[in-house]
Amino acid sequence: MDGIAGPLIVHSKTPEPFQYDEEQILFLSEFYDTTTSIQLKAGLINNPFEWIGIPNSLLLNGHGLSSACIGFNGTQPYANCVLEAQGKGKDIHSGLDGCKTSEDTITWPTCLDSCIDALKWTPSIMVKEGLTYRFRIINGGGLITQNLAIEDHIMTVVNVEMTNVVPFETTNLTIAPGQRYDVLVKADRPNSSVTNYKMETTVMSRDYPKLIGRYILSYADSQDDVELPSKDYHSHPPLDTHMAYDDTEGQMLFMNALNTLNTSAYGTDIAALQVNESEIDKYVITVQQGTHPNPKLTGLFWAMNNITFKYPSQNPLIYTAVTESQNLGWPLPDGVSLSGTIDLPHQIPNDTGFNFSLSMDAPGGPGYNIKEEGTTVVRLNQGDIAEFVFQNTIEKSGDHGDPHPYHLHGNDFWVVGRGNGDYNATRDVPNYNLENPVLRDTVVGLSGQWVALRLKANNPGVWFLHCHIEPHLAMGMGFVLIVSPEKIGSVDKNIQYCTGSSLQTNFQNEAINATVEALEDNSSEQGAFLYEGDESTTANVTTDSSLSPKIMCLDLWCMAFAIISSFMHIFFVY
Repeated sequence: MDGIAGPLIVHSKTPEPFQYDEEQILFLSEFYDTTTSIQLKAGLINNPFEWIGIPNSLLLNGHGLSSACIGFNGTQPYANCVLEAQGKGKDIHSGLDGCKTSEDTITWPTCLDSCIDALKWTPSIMVKEGLTYRFRIINGGGLITQNLAIEDHIMTVVNVEMTNVVPFETTNLTIAPGQRYDVLVKADRPNSSVTNYKMETTVMSRDYPKLIGRYILSYADSQDDVELPSKDYHSHPPLDTHMAYDDTEGQMLFMNALNTLNTSAYGTDIAALQVNESEIDKYVITVQQGTHPNPKLTGLFWAMNNITFKYPSQNPLIYTAVTESQNLGWPLPDGVSLSGTIDLPHQIPNDTGFNFSLSMDAPGGPGYNIKEEGTTVVRLNQGDIAEFVFQNTIEKSGDHGDPHPYHLHGNDFWVVGRGNGDYNATRDVPNYNLENPVLRDTVVGLSGQWVALRLKANNPGVWFLHCHIEPHLAMGMGFVLIVSPEKIGSVDKNIQYCTGSSLQTNFQNEAINATVEALEDNSSEQGAFLYEGDESTTANVTTDSSLSPKIMCLDLWCMAFAIISSFMHIFFVY
């Protein structure tokens, strides 16, 4: 996706229960040749709705090969096309099917310099034989859930988003946008005659068989030439250790194998596993697709409990929450909501209920017409225990729904349960894992399933909970947790507003629901995107006003609620 992205490693102060010799970062992402603004304007928020399409390539640490570069036989199949386009002053765009010309534009594949030297753009990870490596794997993309496999090597999962887990071995690893996994890999060179091994990422949950990230695990003493498919590069079969793209059961088994090694090591968070059901503020959230309640706004939207999220159009939400909570008290008086917000219903507003297994427009189904649009919030007091059950539904296309990676800022949560079909509290709650569930900040709700997460609200602030598939975020899939904002303190002397109205395009002004990310920085979550690490660590994040039309900056935290034409994505891992 757009903008700068990269990892920032924050090391734990406490000893870790596993050992390794060296570490490597595997930062996975995807590449489009069109910007987010163009994608939105072209069809993401239009009628008829048009999806953003397939990425041009998958990347490892910023490198990769376009899926359009299908022949690496020493020729330059697209060089003439490029020269022709440049000579005629035409626009140049990537094409998935090779060089195309038309009266108005000439398109060509995104092959950077050329397609001559595949190896030049093939990322490699160098290892030394006999050493054990910690691979810090981060999915920094905005759409594609990737499955990573390393030829003839086993990965041992040891850490998930700051949580040490019971180690287990796997031949492949599925990682959704926003997620982070740490694995141990022994560089044991299983085939003594081979010094270069394939590393690959394939696409999960979407049928994109030709979109393959091809990389190399290379031993330091390697003298061998790297062999890559010479023809039909992206049609060449991937490693047979990958999981099938639609293997929901396999993904579920992997996720159920993620168990916290020592729950008592995570402080007050454990209280969320020790309370009675009657003490939990519980939300059952139907994640649905539909049309906008305002007939003037065409296109397709996502909603949670029949409300599609809209970003505040006036003051930043944290400013409203702090000032009104200090003036009126917190909790707010009965019957009073924060200005400009809608309280998220505890369940979808439907007195008769419906069958989630039915299609959207079937009798008794969720229906296409979303009830309303607004800045949806959940109001909590510090110390409250909250549970959110996300229920996937049938999409307009008839599919069982995309998997959604739900990411929460400012807090971690326990993944206490998941299951197929419709959630039923009477049946499912007794089967929750309250002994050693994984503690993390990004969880995937799989297609046709429900997933339950539980947390103790121990961090006062205003925290976004949203789908980490950026087009879904732009289409309204999210809400905000507001936790005891009266305890944040005065913001009047610290806050700065950069309205930047002159920097916003007409399209951005019209599309207030477009792309956004919250920049946060306090004692619990540092930085612009994702964080895990020591509570004592601080990191100041600043942005240029040309990147963020509306930005509110505070001494200890920064949060942006605005349309931004470029993102700064910093993934914090430990």
